[in-house]
Amino acid sequence: MTVNDSGRNDSGIRQGETHRAPCSIRSACWSGPTSHFEIKRLRSDALTVTAAIVGERIEIDVFEDEHIEISRFRGDESIEGGKDLLLDIVMTELRENYPQELPDAAAK
Repeated sequence: MTVNDSGRNDSGIRQGETHRAPCSIRSACWSGPTSHFEIKRLRSDALTVTAAIVGERIEIDVFEDEHIEISRFRGDESIEGGKDLLLDIVMTELRENYPQELPDAAAK
């Protein structure tokens, strides 16, 4: 990402400045130069904060009873595949969890 003479990057965001990105009615999100986070209500009893920083994604569920659950996903952000990998992932999910939705030949 490059920064121009006014200190703004390719997205028009000044270094160190936060930016409110467009989100749905059920969520809010913000982006900065090296991070992004989003607040969503995915379930009736909790808010989920999803934060992304370089090399890591963090999901934080904050429940009405004030307990918190955190999941961290780390990686080196290398590209693992393309269309073929996506199709393999989707077909595996369908075979394992929705076999009734597949035509007979694809279910095998």
